[in-house]
Parts: sequence; C-alpha cells; structure tokens
Amino acid sequence: RYTATPDVYVLVNLRRNFFNDFVAVRRDFLRLTGPVPIVPLYFLGFVNSRYQAITQAYAIQHADLYRITYQIPIDIYVIDTDWRTGAYAYNPTYFPNPVQFFTDMHTRHFKVTFNDHPQGSGTDYQTRWDGLTSKMNDGLDYWWFDRNWSGIITSPVAGIDQEMWGSKMFWDIQKRFLEQKFGKKLRPALFAMRSNDPSSSASDPINQPHPGAHRNPGWWTGDLQGTFALLIKSVAASVADGTRLLPHVQHDIAGHVTCNPGDDLYTRWMQFGCFSPQPRVHVTNCGEGVAKRYPWEFTTDTRVIVTRYLALRYRLMPMMYSALRKCYEDGSPLLQRCDLFWPATAYAAAKNNAQYLFGDDILIKPATIAGSTMTAGVQVSPWIPPGDWFDAWTGQMLTGPQTPNVSSMIWHEPMFIRRGSVITLCPDMQYTSEKPWNPITLEAFPPAAGSPDVTRTLYEDDDSTYNYDTLNEYTKTDIIAARLNATDMRVTMNPAQGNNFTGRLASRGWIVRLHTDAAHTTEQVRVNGTPVALGASWTKGAQPEARLLNPTAFPGTITSANFPIPLQGEGQTPGPNAPGPVAEVWVPAASTATTQIVEYGILTGVQNVMDQRQFRDRLTVKSMAGGQLQVRFAVPSLQGDQALHHVRVALYNVKGEAVRTLVDRTCASRYYTVTVDAESGKTLNAGAYLCMLSIDGTLLGMTTITLLR
Repeated sequence: RYTATPDVYVLVNLRRNFFNDFVAVRRDFLRLTGPVPIVPLYFLGFVNSRYQAITQAYAIQHADLYRITYQIPIDIYVIDTDWRTGAYAYNPTYFPNPVQFFTDMHTRHFKVTFNDHPQGSGTDYQTRWDGLTSKMNDGLDYWWFDRNWSGIITSPVAGIDQEMWGSKMFWDIQKRFLEQKFGKKLRPALFAMRSNDPSSSASDPINQPHPGAHRNPGWWTGDLQGTFALLIKSVAASVADGTRLLPHVQHDIAGHVTCNPGDDLYTRWMQFGCFSPQPRVHVTNCGEGVAKRYPWEFTTDTRVIVTRYLALRYRLMPMMYSALRKCYEDGSPLLQRCDLFWPATAYAAAKNNAQYLFGDDILIKPATIAGSTMTAGVQVSPWIPPGDWFDAWTGQMLTGPQTPNVSSMIWHEPMFIRRGSVITLCPDMQYTSEKPWNPITLEAFPPAAGSPDVTRTLYEDDDSTYNYDTLNEYTKTDIIAARLNATDMRVTMNPAQGNNFTGRLASRGWIVRLHTDAAHTTEQVRVNGTPVALGASWTKGAQPEARLLNPTAFPGTITSANFPIPLQGEGQTPGPNAPGPVAEVWVPAASTATTQIVEYGILTGVQNVMDQRQFRDRLTVKSMAGGQLQVRFAVPSLQGDQALHHVRVALYNVKGEAVRTLVDRTCASRYYTVTVDAESGKTLNAGAYLCMLSIDGTLLGMTTITLLR
C-alpha cells in the first residue's frame, strides 16, 4: 500500500569557495521555490503608521506637515484598522469621501495602505476579494494584512501556516486586480506578519519561515515594547532573517506599546531604520500628543538628525534598488551578515547579528546603547572584517580583522566603507519618484595597488511593473573602479546593457568622487582621455570639470545645525583623518549607450585611455534577438587631439567580400555602442563573418561573429 510521505530536497555544496557555495545553494533553492520579487521602489521609502482613529482631514494635515512644513522624506501613510465598520465598509465618520482622500494623498505623492484585521469566516475568500478590490478601485495602493486576531484565514492545504496563506492570498488578489484595472502587470506590495512567527511580540524569531514565504514581501514582527533591549533584538531579527531568504523584515520603530520612547531611543531606532529594509514608525493608541512618533514631536536636535538620516537613505536608493535585483537573482539580502562573505569557521565574529553590510560595501554597527548626547558618546565595538575599511565619518583607514572601540554620539551611527567599492547615489528627494536618477553620484573607493578591479552594477527598470521578469525590460550599467599603480586610479562607467523600459534615460551625467589614499604634489584628471584642469570652478555645464576637496576638521562644537553625515555627495569634503583628498569630477550628460572614463593621479607613464595602444578590444560585435547586432567600438586619439574621424565597421564573408556596412559615420575619440539591424536589405546567411573596424582608412580592429538561423 502506498503511504504519503513529505518530499525532501537536499541541496549540496560541491564547490570549495565558501561564498560561491552559499550563493549557489541560495540560487538553487530559489530555482526550486521561486524568486524574491522586486518590490516597487516606493516600498523602500519611509512609512508613517500609528494605531489611532485617523480621520481623512487629520491624514491630509499630517501629510502636509511631513511634505511642506518640515520637508521630511516620506512615501507611505498607513491608516490603521478604525477606517472600517463591519467587514470592509468605510467608517463615514472618519472617511466621508474616501475617493477624494486617495486623490488628495496621491496629489501629495503619498502611497496609502489600510490595516486589515481579517473579517469573515476562515474560508470566505470572496469577502476578502470584494473588500480589498473595492478599496483598491477607489485608490488604495496596497494592503496591511495584520495578524489573524479575530477572523482566522485558514489554508485549504495542510502544512501552510495562516500568516503564509494570508500573505499569499492578499498578494495574489492585488496582483490580479491591478492587472484587470490598469491592463498591465503592476507589482503588489504587502505588509504582513512574518511567516511562522509564534508570537505577535517575537522580535527575534528563531523559527524558520515557510519555504515559500519569500515570494510575498514584506513582513513585520508584531507589537513590540519600546526598549533598547528590543532594538537589539530587532536588529538581530532583520539580519538573521536575511539569511533565511526574508530580506524585507521590518519592525515597529520605537515599539508599538511604548507611548513616548524619548529622544535617545527614538533617534537610535530611526537610525537603524534608515539602514534597514524599510523604516516605519508605529505606536499604539495612547492619545494625541501622548503617543509620540512624528519627528517634530521630539527636540529640534532629534528632528534634524532623523531628517538627515532619511535624506541619506533616499540618496542611497540606486544602491538599494540594485541590491533588490541581486536578491531576485540569487537571494542576497540587502542586510548581509558578515559570515556571508567571511566564513564563521575562520572568523567567529562574522556570525554576529548585531552588525551587517548594507548592500555590498557599507558596514553598519547600529548603536543600541542608551546614554548618548550631541557631545557625549557611548562605546560601540564593531568587528572590522579583513581588508581595508574607511571610517565613513572621519575618513580614517582601518585594516581588519580588528575590533576598535568607537565613541558614538547621538548623531553618529558607526559606519565603515570597504576599500575597493563604488556606491551609487541619486539626487536628494522628498519621495522616491520625485526626480530621475540624473546625475548619478559615484562614491568610488578604488582598490589598493595590485588588487583586482572592482565592479558594481547600477540596475534600473520601470520600478512598478513585472516587466523586468516577464519581458526582461531592464538595464544594468557596470561601473569599474581600478587601481593603475600606487598613485593613479580609474573609474569606468560602461554602457547601459539591456532592453528598453518606460522611463529609461537616454542620457545621463555623472559626478565621480574618487576617494584617494594619499596626497600628491602633482595631480591630473582626464575624462575620456582629455585632460581636465583642477580648479575651483564648478558649474556642471557642458564641459567636464574637476576639483580637489581636502580633508576638513569637524566643527569645534557640533550641533544639529552642523553635524557631519557621510555620503552627502557633491561638494562634501573628506573627514579629518582621511589619507588623501577627494577628486570630484563632473562628467556632462552623454548617451547611456557610451562609455565614460575618469582617471586621476600623477598619471606619469600612464598611457591615455584613448591612446590606440591601450585598446585590447577596440571592436566587439554581439548578436541579439530579432536580427539585431550590438556593435561596440573605440575611436582612439590618433593625433592626441579631439579631431573627428571617419569610422567604418563592415562585415566580410569567408571569401573576403564585404557583405554589410554596419557603421559609417564621423566620430570623436571615445567609446561607442550602437545597435544595427543585420536583416535590413539583403538577408545574411548563417555562418561565420569577419567584422573589421577602420578609422580614417586605417584598419584598427577586427573580430569574428557567427550568425545562426
């Protein structure tokens, strides 16, 4: 007789490199269970939430306080459960005109979510569909699926916990309805109890989530106490859950049940929130003026500190969003515990959930100790991993592994940046869709002499649909930081590779900030092979510009009006202990299909990158879908000037006969990437072809390509 038994899948490491082992196992697991979807960009923004009977007028008033009065970056406003009467009807006392309310909030660039303590019987899915879709039809943006307090949602399949099933159901309702209403596959967003969380107050869950829970982000850990002990556990929960393929676990900032956490705890929890999957303040119904979570309800120092940290988070959106793509591909969380890079078998401290890498390059050790002020710090002891790391505040370079003691004032969150990294920043914003990512600022920390080049990828898509998944509509721009020798460095921004998407930029400017590790008496800057004078002029006009920003001492008395904060981007001087200046270079807007190159250093004996002898791969040709060919070629400075040159790229068959001209144009000295239709005119037969690049009649490059039919 056949007896039903559970399926068991065994994922085996066969590689010797620890990091590649772990990534490979994660990727295999996601191939089996499905990927972590990329959430809408706004889901990375700041969230205002409180359990209170909020009226339509109250929400609009406080949206204006955020957006206009205090100019605090924010994207999402939560309406807790008192919006309703009965199952899913609006409470007319609080929301007399809900459609107008959604319109007013959207005009102010807020997304709105409603809290739902599910109503109805356990298997009454139709009531849930009708209730949620009717609100989304009015303008609601997404859903907070609260814990099943009163109306348990039961799964039709044994072995799936109620949190997992409720998340799946409400996710699918949103996804299906959005496509029906708008005619395109818009991404849902969700706010739900963490799967397999045994208690609504468990901020450090030890249970493994359901193996499919990662497919319906995001999650939170229930109603917390507002204490430093719970802050410590909340940090640990988000870091640990990242290793369990739950990369979007968040918490009630400053606790749910604590009415007034005080300035110290509120600031520290908000600082961690700004380096967490999603910063969201929340508090229970203590009464207006008693329940304190709005930044302006605290001291001016606290409000300013919190606002500037949120501004930093919003500048980091390109880095964070690119990390979401990486998570989609291989499960890498935004908060990466150090043993994902440095195995705990060799470094026991790497497995500590009290610190993490934010992305690939920013080491965060949240300050979770009470007692700091603007001038008096608490002692924090981060573990500095192997390699060189820059203190993000002072600029001092530390070599790990080591565990220094750091004095952390209330404005200071311990933060270190990897030597051998590139961090992408966008312009300052009040909400995530306020401006295009143009220009992009690159905080480049080139590797040490003799170390390999470092590549980081800027990922972009339409930030709201599933087209990145179903149609491969996205681009990736590789950014390479290289050390040429002891004094010289180079940053290369390669062409954006990928398919078109709504909102794709045709051109982009760059602000490249090279953090040097030594001061020199003679420096040069070259942009695309052309020398650029180092001067004080900084207009960001049509021509490249460059300036040196030298290390600067902190103010003698630090206040909320002048305290330093890392990664401010354009114009920021390095900290007082930085080993060298920042070379800041403006690269004017140019086609995103071209390569941009910035070099800095003494550059004596370093050949110009546009010198024809520097090109090992002057010509590459890649076959693409639909009969398209991508042609990438380099036009060197043949006379060392900026003269225009006649460029011709042609295909030749095995008989040496020219069968197709791909490029025939006049070009300046630089890299180019063009897409041409190989099928136009005479159809090319399958087979091998020789592709030749000639410039001003001189053959300077060739490659081969095989066309398939």
